[in-house]
Amino acid sequence: MSEVEDYTGRTGRNETREEQMDRNWAELLQELRVLQTGVQILAGFLLTLPFQQRFEKLDDWEVGLYLTNVVSAGTAALVFDVAAGRSAGVAAGGALLGVMVVMLVFVPLRLNKLASGRTLPPAAAKED
Repeated sequence: MSEVEDYTGRTGRNETREEQMDRNWAELLQELRVLQTGVQILAGFLLTLPFQQRFEKLDDWEVGLYLTNVVSAGTAALVFDVAAGRSAGVAAGGALLGVMVVMLVFVPLRLNKLASGRTLPPAAAKED
């Protein structure tokens, strides 16, 4: 048997490395689906707040806290524009675009470069 065929890892499961990676990928996709739904609900709720009459009565700290929550949920440019002005909306949108480019392009490229020399974990390479 080759190393790939008899690899069980430390999970105690009798699966090949490819089967383990497929299972992990499916689990990550499921978590992403759940997260996406939650973010959509939160973003929809956050988008309605600046259009309520009571929003005008919030003090600066509460508005800042609200805008911090918006940054963590997305939809920042629109909400910052309505709540704090056009320049704040453009700045927030640009900053989040920069963060997204780094997280979605540069981080995966760097991780791929680091992982390109590895095929199996060290524990699997030692097993016979």
